[in-house]
Amino acid sequence: MTKERRSLTLPSDIGLPTYESLLQTALDALPEGEDRSENTLYYQEASAFALLGNELMIGARFVYDAMDINNRRGRELDAFIGDYCKLTRRLAKRAEGEVTFTGTVGAYIPQGTLVAAGDEQFATLWGDTIKEGGTVNIDVQAVKVGNIGYFAAGAIDNIATNTLVNITGVTNAKPLINGVDEETDDAFRTRYRWHLQHFPYNLNDSTLREWSAEVDGIGQVRIAGKKGSGNITVYALDNNYEPASEQLITSLQAHIAGNLFYGFNILVTAPVAEAVPIGIKVKKTDDSLAATVKEALERHIKTYPDPNYVRTDLSVWEVINVVEKATNMDNINNITVGDGSKPVYTLSATDGSKLLSIGDINVTVG
Repeated sequence: MTKERRSLTLPSDIGLPTYESLLQTALDALPEGEDRSENTLYYQEASAFALLGNELMIGARFVYDAMDINNRRGRELDAFIGDYCKLTRRLAKRAEGEVTFTGTVGAYIPQGTLVAAGDEQFATLWGDTIKEGGTVNIDVQAVKVGNIGYFAAGAIDNIATNTLVNITGVTNAKPLINGVDEETDDAFRTRYRWHLQHFPYNLNDSTLREWSAEVDGIGQVRIAGKKGSGNITVYALDNNYEPASEQLITSLQAHIAGNLFYGFNILVTAPVAEAVPIGIKVKKTDDSLAATVKEALERHIKTYPDPNYVRTDLSVWEVINVVEKATNMDNINNITVGDGSKPVYTLSATDGSKLLSIGDINVTVG
């Protein structure tokens, strides 16, 4: 009669089994009454199974431990997360702000001059002289890196550098921006896990706009590029709907990069202004007309009912409507946009790389 073999089942909570426990498990799986002595074939098979299983378990545990983010610290954690995605640890920042020196007109404050609020010192970021009125404002930065506490307006009241001549005092009219400690391992892990759960692998315009809105000074962005390809260009405008400055572009580029995973290549830049000339034929000379119309049209093209609206054209009818509200239409015979060949001027590129602006207002009599 053939003896029935029992199926081999390993406990789910076995952890990392030893060779001995694997061997015993294998032997226990042999049919009832089977000889389990060391010189039997069954025993040799079970021993080979246990040896191989133990080595596989050790290898699996090594891989598991190596992949467990909780086992990484410091630079090892930075490298682990950096290899997987583009997240980097948030570095410590110094407290900073603006102070006002008082003294004799023309007195000089060198770069690196130290001022103090209690035990904390701050250094001037550039040198300057006392202006008319007996004061000058200079930005300062904390000597110590990281969070050194809150400094209200008026907290800085001491000049620590004692070599200044004809400088009588210093203060800060506004609270200082507090410093930031370097991101801890636990905080970095938490942010990494949040990104794994929330990161939009199909990156869309609304996400990029949300990230852009988090940067002070950014008023609007226009987004171009094929999202699936990962190559995207963000054209940034400031709060005045003018092309963003280099400083704003750098800040936005860094902020977006800090939120991205692999697979996306985001370029932040500013659109190039494309000036639309306006032609106005009047019945009689009006010296103030050009300036009045230009101001009214510039205000008009920067009025966005929808913050995501991207203006790509300007029509004669729009111009007529604006001019009608801004000046005396009885004196106007004709209005043109662009070269006058079409009733609507359309930008040479409508992907956001061009920004509509008002060019020369050409007033002629006729």
